[in-house]
Amino acid sequence: MNKNKRANSYRPFNCLQGNTIVFDGDKHRRLKTIAGDHLDIDTPSGIKRAAFAVHTADSLLRIETELGYCIEATPHQRGLVFSNGQIQEKLFQDSKVGDYVLLKQGTDEELRGFSDVHYLSGMFYGGGDWIDNGLVSFTVKYFNKNKVASSLQRLQCKYSEQGNTVQLVLDEKGRHIIDGINQLACEKSDNASSGYQKASAMPDMLLQSTMDEKDSFIKGLFDSSSGFHVEKLVLFNENKHFLEDVMVILLDFGRYAKLELLSPIEKYMLSTIDSSRLLINFFKEQSMDETDAIPIKITTIVTIDGKQPVYDITEIDGGVFYANGMLECNFHS
Repeated sequence: MNKNKRANSYRPFNCLQGNTIVFDGDKHRRLKTIAGDHLDIDTPSGIKRAAFAVHTADSLLRIETELGYCIEATPHQRGLVFSNGQIQEKLFQDSKVGDYVLLKQGTDEELRGFSDVHYLSGMFYGGGDWIDNGLVSFTVKYFNKNKVASSLQRLQCKYSEQGNTVQLVLDEKGRHIIDGINQLACEKSDNASSGYQKASAMPDMLLQSTMDEKDSFIKGLFDSSSGFHVEKLVLFNENKHFLEDVMVILLDFGRYAKLELLSPIEKYMLSTIDSSRLLINFFKEQSMDETDAIPIKITTIVTIDGKQPVYDITEIDGGVFYANGMLECNFHS
């Protein structure tokens, strides 16, 4: 076993929770899935080499913001915050409600690739289901039916249409597509008849896909379960944690989101007990020239007790890096 991957006795290092999303080279990854003792992490000045180790913490702090972006780390993790009119480093334990964390300002670059399997997986996550014998059906809006049909035709899959649903035919190619959907949008379940349920967080295979592939998934997700509201695109979904991951990915497309629970009247109209909505603003927020980042107010800081592995990143040049889309620091040697 790699010595750096052993859970060591916790010291007051800057450590992040294992589900934190970072860039490792050209792929998004959760810290707990990174092997080895180095990674190539995203920083304001480009991709840089960083050291990587695992420790054990007794408790974490969870910082939540007004838009719904959040991060969990040890009390001694350092972040860049905007407080009292200036940008400063601050330990998580010294941060307070009303401070502003600094959010990544992504680039709105044009992507040219398209993945039909990823598009269909996003469409399935937002508006699909399993039916008898593991078949997959997509519930689509009338103006999106042609998009689903076109993707299936390009993949040379047979399908049938009835009302507002498109159903895969369970032949060899159909099974292959279903396998892809299960890996990109689902997780195994002992309770579901299909053996799978929709993923509670973004699956690693999707997270580590190319930007074009993630773009295709998100397009499918929004095509299946979104609408417009006052110049904003709104996505409705019952899985809050999955939407939090989508928010982080959207930062790299230059899009900022706001996550909030549905109001009682919205829940009634959508016939859902517990759901969230993600609002995507098409207009860029105002950045801060000093960091080229967006200040977002901290609204909640809570303590999470219980031992768990935590992940220590040391940016070799002694700078800052992005984690869950926020600017974090690590300066110890």
